[in-house]
Amino acid sequence: MSGELLSDDVHRETFRPTARAVSDRHASVLDELRRSISTSQHDLHRAQSHLAEASSELQWWISRLGEGAQPSEPGIDVVADDPEFRRLSGRLCEREAAGCRLLHGEPSGGAAPEHPMPAPGDAGHRGVAARTRLEAADYRDAVTRAGRSGHRFRVLPLLVTTMQLADGVALLSLRQPAGPVGLLLRRAELVELARQHFDGAWVRALPVDPGRTALDAPPDADQPSEVQLEILRLAAVGAKDESIARSLGRSTRWVRRHFEMLEEQLGAVNRMTLGIAAVRRGWI
Repeated sequence: MSGELLSDDVHRETFRPTARAVSDRHASVLDELRRSISTSQHDLHRAQSHLAEASSELQWWISRLGEGAQPSEPGIDVVADDPEFRRLSGRLCEREAAGCRLLHGEPSGGAAPEHPMPAPGDAGHRGVAARTRLEAADYRDAVTRAGRSGHRFRVLPLLVTTMQLADGVALLSLRQPAGPVGLLLRRAELVELARQHFDGAWVRALPVDPGRTALDAPPDADQPSEVQLEILRLAAVGAKDESIARSLGRSTRWVRRHFEMLEEQLGAVNRMTLGIAAVRRGWI
């Protein structure tokens, strides 16, 4: 505390923060960062666990189908060919008032049938795609048209399953050179597995701006790219630069350059202050 002279006989008491007050304030910010990272880490681990478990069990059911075989379990219908698959997929989306949910896995070279993208006017649908999907101009255009009508879309660096959830059933695309092209799951426990699989992918995925041609180019001065958000989220759960680089199929130098870009963007002087700034903006 110090005195500031206002006139010959009047002083105003002014307060300057003590070193302890500054330290307490920094501790509060660090506590906020730790809590946010802990919450994010818990959510990510839970989503990854659900995704792995649901994917494993779904794959087990799919593997029970031999080429051309018919499943004996009730509540599982075989989809014989591509036209039937697309007809079913379109009808399910039309009947789902709350919006259908789509997973578009890695392209399979035409061996597996595709769920059609929601048409303009199909508001409320949600979709997750493998990052490689957006490298195709026609796919990006379809995502852009769907987004204009309210379709929410996210991207994952790696996604295998191609699946649709709508009207209380799950329609899976099979990756096999011959035999049935898909499975229609009606059994409640299998549909629930499919739902968990989608929810796990949705939580881990990042929002995508389909209007951009480069996934790692920032959309504007204030927002990071999807790849930069993925880097921040991986770092928040303790991944080292080398692990992040392997996960994204890039070099360690490339990862560090993106950290530098983010620090410049947010005015951060190191990784800790970058993390604090990212948490405050809701990026992690």
